[in-house]
Amino acid sequence: MLDSQTQQPRNNLFDRALVQIKRDRGQLSGRIRRALLDPTHLVLFGVWVFALAIRTVELADVPLGFFTDEASFGLNAHLILTTGKDEHGEFLPLLFRSFGEYKLPVFVYAQIPVQAVLGMDEFSVRFTSALLGSFTVVAVYLLAREMFERWMPAFAAACFVAILPWHIHISRTGLGDIVALPLFLTLALYLFLRAVRTGASFLPSAALFGLCLYAYRPGWVILPPLLLVLALIYRRELWQRRRQVGVGLAILVIMLVPIALHLLTGDSDRTSQVSIFKVDTERTLVAIFWDFYKSYYTFQFLFEDGPISDPVTRHYLPGHGMLYPFMTPLIVAGLVGLLVKRNREAFVILALLVFFPLGGALSDASPIATRASLGSVAFPLVAAAGVGYVANYFLLFPRWTGRVALGTGLALLTVVAAVGFFRYQDRYFNEYPTLASGYWGWQDGAEEILHLFDERQSQYDELFLDGHFNAPTVFIPFYLGDSCPKCRIGGFERFSIEKRQLFAFRTENEDLKKWNYVVRDTLFYPDGKPSFLILELVGKR
Repeated sequence: MLDSQTQQPRNNLFDRALVQIKRDRGQLSGRIRRALLDPTHLVLFGVWVFALAIRTVELADVPLGFFTDEASFGLNAHLILTTGKDEHGEFLPLLFRSFGEYKLPVFVYAQIPVQAVLGMDEFSVRFTSALLGSFTVVAVYLLAREMFERWMPAFAAACFVAILPWHIHISRTGLGDIVALPLFLTLALYLFLRAVRTGASFLPSAALFGLCLYAYRPGWVILPPLLLVLALIYRRELWQRRRQVGVGLAILVIMLVPIALHLLTGDSDRTSQVSIFKVDTERTLVAIFWDFYKSYYTFQFLFEDGPISDPVTRHYLPGHGMLYPFMTPLIVAGLVGLLVKRNREAFVILALLVFFPLGGALSDASPIATRASLGSVAFPLVAAAGVGYVANYFLLFPRWTGRVALGTGLALLTVVAAVGFFRYQDRYFNEYPTLASGYWGWQDGAEEILHLFDERQSQYDELFLDGHFNAPTVFIPFYLGDSCPKCRIGGFERFSIEKRQLFAFRTENEDLKKWNYVVRDTLFYPDGKPSFLILELVGKR
């Protein structure tokens, strides 16, 4: 009798707990269902799918070629995935030593889950970058929605990034550190502003700001002034939660320590190799910096030809601006509106617009689009602000007149944007492979040569890939692993009359005129011109 009486309350308590769990589960599933069916979320998902699609179509073939830095990122990610060590045997390093410099780790580690599914090849390396680029579209929407508190400018910002030549270009390469900085800085700003508005923790944004330091080196010079501006603008909220802010600063300092130690040890770093201090001129550094800085705001760079003074066609599509001309009036309207409104969010956008060229302006040449990749987020935000301000102007009209004018304006903007986008896509896929497959571009040819060597290694004692690439040693383990022990890097100096040897030389190599040789194969550029000769050397003429 006592057992049944004592058991009854326990059963009731258990039953009530089950009922509560089912109720909570039903509420959660309902919220998830509503979120998935929310028209705003569905449209954003569509924009993301579109952005990912245009960043992945023909990704292994355009750009044509595969640069040595791409191969280095991919090889180190593969080695970390399979052995836990990089190409130099370092266990899970924070900095990856490669080609006499150090690569930052974010893009290397970001590739690991992708390679775990797809394996290591050109597509998987570039797909990681495309994925990061597509996520940036969503991050920009979240940041713009937090800033503008309206869906129209937020969607405009996301759509601008989705189709922007600047952002598409950097998202379709295996140089993923370039696209990682805009993504993580955008997310960090979003979480920071959300923490200010809702009282959420500042710590996630602090961690992401710290991660920017390990994404791309321009973050080293952009982050300090940007954080100072944020501290000044939001000083009241930060002071009210100063203990949490102190923890966030501690996180940033801890994350900064390895980079600081690396720089203080005197090891060769990319920042010293391409620093403005390397510029050989009698002009003052201030004058050089100012000229470099201004170059990122010229009409030619932004809307006409891109950075035509930069001979490295890996960085841009020659003859096309980094933005679209149709964005010009929207950017002007956005700037005017931001300066007139002068709220705190406006100052954050203006700060991004002011600081994005710093990484490029402090280097040895400008403008270089990749070193100012944060501009691919800053300008869409300004243009989106312009869309919002122009929409507000239309809505001041009488009800139906304003809506018709706004709808007509948006339809016209969509048509003009589509025309600009398709023209860019046509040039990118049909002209860019020809314009950028050579030495100053993506240096096409290494994969085809090495696979040919692999097939013919039984016929030769040694097979040499000409060293006329940027650090070509990484190509052999990337493409062939250990399958071709006879494959080497070298040129004419490796010739031996006593060995059966096969060489791959660029056709423009002037030293070919000094030798007698037998051509076994010829490779060609997209325009039909010969690119490489696969040959056997006979001897000097």
